[in-house]
Amino acid sequence: MTEHAATTSAEPASSLRPLPIDVVSIQSQVVYGRVGNNVAVPALQAQGLTVAAVPTVVLSNTPHYPTVHGGAVPTAWFEGYLRDLSARGALNQLQAILTGYLGSPEQAQALGCWIGQAIEAQPALHIVVDPVLGDHDHGEYVSPGMADAYRRHLLSLADGLTPNGFELAHLTGMAVNSVANVVAAARTLLTGRTQWVAVTSAAPDTWAHDEMQVVLVTRTQSDVIRHPRIDATPKGTGDLFCATLTGHWLNGAGLPQATAQACREVVRALWRTQQGQCAELLLPPMASRQDDRSSQASERVRQFIYQIEIKDFAMQSATSHLMRAYARQPVSFVRGSGARLWDEYDVEYLDAIAGVAVTSLGHAHPEIATVIAEQAGTLLHTSNVFRIDWQERLGERLCALTGMQRAFFCNSGAEANETALKLARLHGHRKQIANPKVVVMENGFHGRTIATLSATGNPAAQNGFGPLLPGFLHLPYDDIDAVRQAAEQSPDIVAVLIEPVQGEGGIRVASADYLRELRALCDRHGWLLMLDEIQTGMGRTGAWFGHQHAGITPDVMTMAKALGNGFPIGACLARGAAADLFSPGQHGSTFGGNPLACRVACTVLDIMARDEVPKRAAVLGARLLGSLKKALSGHPNVTAIRGLGLMVGIELDKSCKELVGRALAEQRLLITVTRDSVIRLLPPLICDEMQIDDIVVRVARLLSANHDLKPKNSKP
Repeated sequence: MTEHAATTSAEPASSLRPLPIDVVSIQSQVVYGRVGNNVAVPALQAQGLTVAAVPTVVLSNTPHYPTVHGGAVPTAWFEGYLRDLSARGALNQLQAILTGYLGSPEQAQALGCWIGQAIEAQPALHIVVDPVLGDHDHGEYVSPGMADAYRRHLLSLADGLTPNGFELAHLTGMAVNSVANVVAAARTLLTGRTQWVAVTSAAPDTWAHDEMQVVLVTRTQSDVIRHPRIDATPKGTGDLFCATLTGHWLNGAGLPQATAQACREVVRALWRTQQGQCAELLLPPMASRQDDRSSQASERVRQFIYQIEIKDFAMQSATSHLMRAYARQPVSFVRGSGARLWDEYDVEYLDAIAGVAVTSLGHAHPEIATVIAEQAGTLLHTSNVFRIDWQERLGERLCALTGMQRAFFCNSGAEANETALKLARLHGHRKQIANPKVVVMENGFHGRTIATLSATGNPAAQNGFGPLLPGFLHLPYDDIDAVRQAAEQSPDIVAVLIEPVQGEGGIRVASADYLRELRALCDRHGWLLMLDEIQTGMGRTGAWFGHQHAGITPDVMTMAKALGNGFPIGACLARGAAADLFSPGQHGSTFGGNPLACRVACTVLDIMARDEVPKRAAVLGARLLGSLKKALSGHPNVTAIRGLGLMVGIELDKSCKELVGRALAEQRLLITVTRDSVIRLLPPLICDEMQIDDIVVRVARLLSANHDLKPKNSKP
């Protein structure tokens, strides 16, 4: 028999509307018995929903009988069923697609393509996948390769998944012998569009003798729903559960309520099957959405919260004793390796921010870990009253690398910039300028101390902290004419403080010509050129330091972040007149330059030089930038993609702060958002090509799945 593709002579009149369909149910069909569509269709219809049933296999009965005839629907036929549903216009009011037993991996691939097209046409479409593989009693009973086919083609397209415990273990490769393990395994499936996983027959070793349980895991909470265990074992209970849950969910019930109602219907069916001593599942009269009054003791379903719901991702626990200085995400990481992180539930994430340009050599670098342990067991701190050998070594290394002459060590970038600002004022006073001014840039960011906040060009960050310190002249970034004009009008200028790339300012790259002109202006007027390399330094931009792309040398340079790869250390380097401005007692730091921090920084320099990390960042940065431009070409919300090395920004035409949380929840990806509408990517410099490509894929999925962002400057 071949696929019938002939055009019939009698076609429906164009004025007639297509048959309305609420749900497409795609699963097995039998002549005798109650499984697959034979169960799902009546369960959905009982909820007032119209259903189109697409068979994946057509059998005389389930294979558990001595004889069975039929088999999987040929892939060409299966594709034709789906294609013709779309061609008839039957999907115009479609609410959901429900999938169950599939006949082959090829069907899964074809189905994934069709669902992807349906989602593109109707982004609000609900997709529920029951990833049928087998069960604890019978083992795996599907075609070889089905678990991988689900992972490749279907899981990430689903809003919800309904595996049993056996299937969850096979899909994730994780132990599921306790509720905590079930929750951890289910959370690894909450990627892409997937918002929830309802696991039936979950953790059987923890059941009471007369009960079973379903574990519902969402992005914000986990519910355990316990129900009576009925001594009957017909097939089709999973199909009934999935269809009933889907129906109640589509009709407005919350997920816990819909799941509990699905448990009730399964218990009722099993009880009726047991009472009727029937080999096949007997469906009771379905409780419609208007009739949910069942209260028999044998049908009780108990539910409780396994994990407390997080009401607001941006708020920390009310019992926390920490100041509310951060809008923390509801994830706690417990270990890392390279560009990967794992949370307390052992869910893996891809890190595309490196602790905001800090862990450039990746998490838990073995050489750095060894050095920390060795030095911590030898000597941690003596104070700067005494000579510190590792501090001397680090100062020599950094000056040789940068062309500078002297170094001062502290603990952070803000402290390094404070040091630079004090040097600028000393420089001005030596020139007999009573009120020295430092030129800084609009949208720049230099820290959160009062002095560095005063130098920062972001009014939102400064709000509430006035009066700020005087002595700063804010000018437009990358505008040399503005600096020339300021030089003519302000004789009190003594220095320019600038970032080669504005990180917090939205990944804005200063042109090489602009930086060269700044160098020339500073030389002409006797100003100090002070470069904030805290975020751009240590290979981030594809050179050791961002200013090196312009072929210039500053008078003062600050660095921190990646210098310690996570261990706190900052540095201010100077040359020429600036190198000898401090005298003993004019500046200091209790912890700055301690043996442990300086030895770690020396090790970071060793590794970066040996592995040519800056050069690698240039290659990977070009790959990331080019791939993002290709993947997001034509995206309606993307207005610009820019960067230098592995410092990349994606600017949108809408506010997108919420994408930080959504990237974690939906894509297991760490990103940041700056200036309200710029996605900032700062991946570890040791990423491999596959991880860079994976970042691109996850960002593209994130943006394609989030069309409901707020317009810029919108008010709540």
